[in-house]
Amino acid sequence: MTAIVGFESLSARPGPFGWTDDMLAEIPEGVRYEIEDGHLIVTPQPIPWHQDAGFIVTAALRENCPRDLIALYECEIRVLNDAGHIVQRRIPDVMVLPRALRERDAERGWIQPNEVPVAAEIVSTGSRVADRITKVGVYAEWGVGLYLRIEREPSVALYEYRLDPVTKTYLTPVEHAEVFETDDPYPIRIELAALR
Repeated sequence: MTAIVGFESLSARPGPFGWTDDMLAEIPEGVRYEIEDGHLIVTPQPIPWHQDAGFIVTAALRENCPRDLIALYECEIRVLNDAGHIVQRRIPDVMVLPRALRERDAERGWIQPNEVPVAAEIVSTGSRVADRITKVGVYAEWGVGLYLRIEREPSVALYEYRLDPVTKTYLTPVEHAEVFETDDPYPIRIELAALR
């Protein structure tokens, strides 16, 4: 059995009902992870291009954002079961959420899926399957109306996924190679040349 460095002393294991905040507090500082159906998924640190792309996309989503919403980089979405345990935890590279959740006195430091109208992922070597397949299904199931997937290889492109209100699945994604522009859910323009 292979041990993950830094996890040797982790005494907390998820119960059959998911993770608690106390269990997650034992995970070493700086370890990036998500939770998928109760399983801890460790993800690598992003490369500089990924970080830069995330900030560019965040700025573009903020530009015309309505006053009651805000675009932020790497916030946590949680799904809790009836016992209050965390069974899903996703951290989109960029998301739009209610501005009230960023206030100092916000009741919680995480977001519920139904509070996210827009999520964006910047695809990296270690996130290809998750960003291209898994998160497409997860975000659609959660009702995220607009999912943006930004690819670097073979060339920079943005894929726009729109939620079908009837089937609650994403329609066939539209590829954008130069500019992504929409008025739904609010005016957004992303110049893809800035990501090259």
